[in-house]
Amino acid sequence: MKQRKEKLARNKRILEAAFEGEIDEIMAVFNEVKELDNVNGVAKDAIGRATRNRHFLAVVNAEDPNGNTPLSEAAAGGQSATVRLLIDKGANLNAQGAFARTPLYRAAFSGHLDVCEVLLLHGSDPRMYASDGSTPEQVASTELLEQFFRSWDISVTEKLLDNASAVAERRQKEEKDIRETEKTQLEELLAEVQSKYDARHRELNTAYCEWNKRILEHDNCVAAGSDKTHITLQAIQLAEQNLEVVKLAAKDTEVMLIDTKAKLRDFREYNQACAAENDDLPGIKVNIRELDDVLLKDIGNKIGESGKLESLLAEVQSKYDARHRELNTAYCEWNKRILEHDNCVAAGSDKTHITLQ
Repeated sequence: MKQRKEKLARNKRILEAAFEGEIDEIMAVFNEVKELDNVNGVAKDAIGRATRNRHFLAVVNAEDPNGNTPLSEAAAGGQSATVRLLIDKGANLNAQGAFARTPLYRAAFSGHLDVCEVLLLHGSDPRMYASDGSTPEQVASTELLEQFFRSWDISVTEKLLDNASAVAERRQKEEKDIRETEKTQLEELLAEVQSKYDARHRELNTAYCEWNKRILEHDNCVAAGSDKTHITLQAIQLAEQNLEVVKLAAKDTEVMLIDTKAKLRDFREYNQACAAENDDLPGIKVNIRELDDVLLKDIGNKIGESGKLESLLAEVQSKYDARHRELNTAYCEWNKRILEHDNCVAAGSDKTHITLQ
C-alpha cells in the first residue's frame, strides 16, 4: 500500500511538472526511480538493466486517471523543451488519453505550433482520431496551424512510423535473446548449486553418522573397562570438529541455493510479464512444479505492517531446523543399527536376524 501511494505521488508530480515545463522536477522524479532500484537491490546485469528500463519507462509514460501521459500534458501546456526531453527518454508519441486524444491533438487544440512541429518530426501520427472522430488538423485553434497540417507530407510520418516499428521489433528481439541467454545461465547455475547442495548434505549426514559411531565406540570401551578411552574421546572430538566444518559448508550451499532459486523465480516473473504485456489476466503465471519453492508472499505488506513477520519467520525457521535434526537422527540411527549388525556378524552371533529387522 505504501509503495503504491509513493508511485501515485511520483506520477502526479511528473504529470504536473510536465504541464508546467518544470524540467528540474521531472529529472528529480527520474532520479528517484533510479535510486529506488538501487535501494531495492535491482541488479545491473542483463535482467537488471531490462528491469530498470521498464521501471523508468513506466514513469516516463505514467498516466493520470484519464489516461493522459506526461508527454500529453507537456504538449497541452505548450512546453516544447519538455516535449523534447520526454521523447528523448522514450515517451509514447501516440498514446491516447482522455477522449482518445493524442499529445499532437492536444497541442493542436491549444494552438502550440512549435510543439506540433516537434511531435510530427519525431513520429506523431496526425491521422489518429479522437473519440468524437476529429483529427488534430480539424481541431487546430489557429489558421497558421491549419496551414501547417495541410502542408505536412504524410509520407514523412509513414517513414518515421516504419522506422520506429523496425527499431521496436529489433529491440524486442534483442531483449528476448538476452532473456533466453540469462535463462540458460540461471538454470545451469541452479543445477550446479543444487548438485553442490546435495553433495554437502551427503557429507553432513556422513559426518553425523561418523560422530555417532565414535560415541558408540567410546561407550563400548567404557562398558568393557578398556584403558583406551582417551583415544576414543580424541576420536569423538575430531569427529565433532569435522562435523562443525561440514555444517558450515552445508549452510553456505543452502544459502546459495535459496538465493539462486529466488533469482530464477524473479527472472521467470519478469519474463512472463514481458511476454504477457497485452494479457488482461491479473497476477503472474507459474508452473505447478514451481509452487513448492514459494513459501510465503506478503501481499500488500499486511504481515509486515502487523508486526508478525519476525515471529512468523522465526517459527518457520524453528520448524525447518527441527525437521533437519530429525532427519539427521534418523540417518544416525540407521547407521547405528548397521554397525550393531556388523558387530554381531563379526562375533558369530546367532541373533543377526534380530539386527537385520
